[in-house]
Amino acid sequence: MTLHGSQADYVFWSQTLHGSQDDYVVWSQTLHGSQADYVFWYQTLHGSQDDYVVWSQTLHGSQADYVVWSQTLHGSQADSVV
Repeated sequence: MTLHGSQADYVFWSQTLHGSQDDYVVWSQTLHGSQADYVFWYQTLHGSQDDYVVWSQTLHGSQADYVVWSQTLHGSQADSVV
């Protein structure tokens, strides 16, 4: 991922899903001073870039208060990840 003059902080993790090493998760975290922090990540399932998960996480001084997520799998909400 490219950093554009905003000096946003990005963090990347690799994650295995469903026991397959072909699956991975890329997290990108942007910090905006005192405003709520949001964490978004793009997730590929079974080597397909058509599948993705976008999580919205707000931080209020603590590590994490709550997480709201939505997942699209080929137009289906099946196999939600908590």
